[in-house]
Amino acid sequence: PRKSISLSNIGEVPIS
Repeated sequence: PRKSISLSNIGEVPIS
């Protein structure tokens, strides 16, 4: 499954 990391700048970026 895909995980998402939350960045303080961007918000949420999907990680494959």
